[in-house]
Amino acid sequence: EQQKLDTDIKQAIRQGIHASKKVGAGGLQDTLGLGELVQPKVDWRQKLRIFMNSTCRKMERSTWRRPNRRFLHQDVIMPSLEGSSIKEIVLARDTSGSMHCQDRLTTVTSEMASIGKMLNIDKIHLIDWDGEVESHEVYTSDGLTTAPELKRTTGGGGTDPTCVSDYLDSNNMKPDCVVMLTDGEINRWGNWKVPVLWAITNDEKITAPIGQTIQID
Repeated sequence: EQQKLDTDIKQAIRQGIHASKKVGAGGLQDTLGLGELVQPKVDWRQKLRIFMNSTCRKMERSTWRRPNRRFLHQDVIMPSLEGSSIKEIVLARDTSGSMHCQDRLTTVTSEMASIGKMLNIDKIHLIDWDGEVESHEVYTSDGLTTAPELKRTTGGGGTDPTCVSDYLDSNNMKPDCVVMLTDGEINRWGNWKVPVLWAITNDEKITAPIGQTIQID
């Protein structure tokens, strides 16, 4: 009971800090910071491979080095598809006020750290957003896991993911894909010119109307 009480107190403090801000664009750094990250729940190797294969066929090429096994039983030798790895990715973390409830920020940040550990990606854009893009840092996979900005969130205002899609357009950014980590409490989902995967943590099963969605249970 004491542990639950401590958790409730910390959550109430977070809610109080962010409730004191008017709804809209944020800009307040989370003075409490994030505590220890939790065990990630998503196998990002599998999820991103499936996502990229289903949305980015242009990344695959034919190769004769490994015959396609699907046709071997027919004594037919065909090339297999070989996919290039993800070179550039955007990890866009929702830091709006609602994300400070139920440890949602800790949950999505833990998943971001897992991506850095599990995948070898040349360029990772870490973007914090609420009603606007609050911060933008660039790392390699190794650099992301040790970056202090990973636990130092900026935001706390309203929720508008269109700010991320607009930001990519205005800065002519064309990553292989975008992972939007959010609670899904969204009215406008944005217009995307690149593949977008929504990683949603919420007690309700929310599915984005654009791109693909996975639930962080």
